[in-house]
Amino acid sequence: MRKLLFTLILSNWWVWQTYGQNTAYGTGAGNAGTQNTSVGYYAGDKVTGYNNSFFGTYAGFNTTSGGNNFFGGASSGYSNVSGMGNVFLGLSSGRNNTDGSYNVYLGYVAGFNNASGSDNVTIGTYAGYNSSGGRGNVTIGRSAGSNNRADYNTFLGYLAGHRNQTGTQNLFAGNDAGFGNETGSYNVYLGPMAGHNKTDGKMNVFIGYQTGGNAAGESNVFVGSHSGYYNNANHNTFVGVNTGQSNDSGARNLFMGFSAGNSNNSGSDNVYLGYHAGSTNTIGSGNIFIGKQAGYYETGSNKFYLANSYSNTLLYGDFTSRNIVVGGSLSSSYKLYVMGDAYATGLWVSSDKKWKHEEKKVKGALEVINKFEPKSYEFRQKSKERMSFSSGKHYGFIAQDLQKVMPELVREDADGSLAINYIEIIPLLTKAIQELSQKQQEIDLYKNELKEIKEQLALLTGNPEELTGNAFDEQQHPDNTRNMQLLPNPGREEIKVLYKANKKATNVQLRIFDMQGRWKKTISNLSPGDAEVLVQCTDLSAGMYHVALVQDGEVMGINKLIIE
Repeated sequence: MRKLLFTLILSNWWVWQTYGQNTAYGTGAGNAGTQNTSVGYYAGDKVTGYNNSFFGTYAGFNTTSGGNNFFGGASSGYSNVSGMGNVFLGLSSGRNNTDGSYNVYLGYVAGFNNASGSDNVTIGTYAGYNSSGGRGNVTIGRSAGSNNRADYNTFLGYLAGHRNQTGTQNLFAGNDAGFGNETGSYNVYLGPMAGHNKTDGKMNVFIGYQTGGNAAGESNVFVGSHSGYYNNANHNTFVGVNTGQSNDSGARNLFMGFSAGNSNNSGSDNVYLGYHAGSTNTIGSGNIFIGKQAGYYETGSNKFYLANSYSNTLLYGDFTSRNIVVGGSLSSSYKLYVMGDAYATGLWVSSDKKWKHEEKKVKGALEVINKFEPKSYEFRQKSKERMSFSSGKHYGFIAQDLQKVMPELVREDADGSLAINYIEIIPLLTKAIQELSQKQQEIDLYKNELKEIKEQLALLTGNPEELTGNAFDEQQHPDNTRNMQLLPNPGREEIKVLYKANKKATNVQLRIFDMQGRWKKTISNLSPGDAEVLVQCTDLSAGMYHVALVQDGEVMGINKLIIE
């Protein structure tokens, strides 16, 4: 009796009713439509659709034609009218959805104000709270994507994409990732507070803690904690902790390595690769720094550094002047400046006539060269350390001395030091040697002429033996006919002389003098080697003569000639 009374009392307060294929439980719970389940105070109160499940006070309260919905939690799906295929779990989740379909809202007031958005997944307290009209969004995390009204975004993490409104197709993952983004689209922010305060911009990729945290701009890639934190420009790529951290308006930069380019503010078109590469440059543009601390103290533009520390630069270059320095970072006015000894297996210097004008022959080179002061020297220790000079004794010229003689061969560098153009000394040396050679030829000619004069004087004075010193020595010339033969002998008007001279001889002669040693006749310009010549004797009176064969000033043989 007591059990029956208890059951009757409960029946007065709770109503569990089954109407056809519908199940309704609770005051005002909807019982219309087909295959609907409404559990809770006025749950599904106006339902006329099908396959709905409403659990909780006012869950699905205004749903009429909507079907295939599952609403769990007080006021979940409260305003839904025609939305279909939705899953709302949590107090007031999807509360203001009216016709949005195929959404999943899980969490306290998740998707609260989304009225018509469809195909969204929203998980977390306040997640997608004020989102409206968006499609295809995935929002997971407390207050993530709370203001989103756009499509195809993915927000993962506490406050991720919190302020996004019209930005579309973004991926924000990490607490506060993309927090301030409002209109930016096609961005990827991965990491706590990545892109935190960025409001616009598109096609950016930020990966790491606070990467691009206060940035703007488009088409940037920042990887590493705080990289590109203050960036407001476009087309930058920063990889590494603190890379490009201070960049504001600099564009088209590539920084890779811990703190590479971290002080850059407005410099553009730079490439910094390595630990602290270009770390202190703030406004320079067009630089390329490669290696640890490469270009660390460089503040200018259009420079090149290849180094493994700020004090050990292997290559330095200037793109403006197109000059390069090997072994240091000195400013140079030369296209190629080598600090230290250089070695090459070959060297060619352009010298085509088409590049030149005002050609003039060099004169007086020997006189100029004679004023040069070649010296030996050693480099000072401090000079060796600063300029990489080699040790030991060296030979050359002192620039200050040479400048007094040939100033055009001496050049003053930017630091005031002097340099010598040794290559252009070569033509001067060549000309000086040619002038010496000419003088030697003249001396040799004078010697030959002097010798001939002496020989002629000897013949004229009756001393033919002075021609060779011992021309008539029978021991020196035992066979007077060996090198020369006279045919016929005796002869009259003409005789044939057969002779043998050295093939390399340059001056072959026949000289005829009488028995008193008086010179009578010379036949010159005879052929060297074995040859013959006809000698006219009509100018010689009858008598006996000496015929001498002379080769390059040396008597090779003497024969007696009888003229009838």
